[in-house]
Amino acid sequence: METQNFKNFKKLVSNVDTSWSNELADFNKNSSWLDISFEIALSVLAKLSENKINKKGVFNQKLLAEALGCSAQYVNKLLKGNENLTLDTICNLQNVLNINLIEVTKYETVSSYSFEEVYSNNILSKSNTVALTESKDYNTLIEEILQSADNTSYALAA
Repeated sequence: METQNFKNFKKLVSNVDTSWSNELADFNKNSSWLDISFEIALSVLAKLSENKINKKGVFNQKLLAEALGCSAQYVNKLLKGNENLTLDTICNLQNVLNINLIEVTKYETVSSYSFEEVYSNNILSKSNTVALTESKDYNTLIEEILQSADNTSYALAA
């Protein structure tokens, strides 16, 4: 037999399973971009604070929203650090605030490789250096390697 208090309690409790384990699974699945989003939010907040102290540029959420062409509510969402930001949004934030939020590693073109560097899995058994250009394909490279061989036979590793 149920008491009246228990009946009232059951009326208030939802039948929908809102298990914390689902939220944890979502967090774990998205943790890589959530971490970056949080760092970006901190950087934007720091820049807004700096601008406010220096009395220059965009210094509050309302002005940032106007400069970005979005709502103040969206800026508020961004600054909570749990929004999946697009590259477009990140670039707009960088331009408006004149800060660098993300950096992409740029690789230099290397003009020469040794066999050990290119074929670290021992496809060719002799070490030699061959100049490469961006226009050469794999077959051209192999031909040049074989032509540069001083009458030494090369064996392809299995």
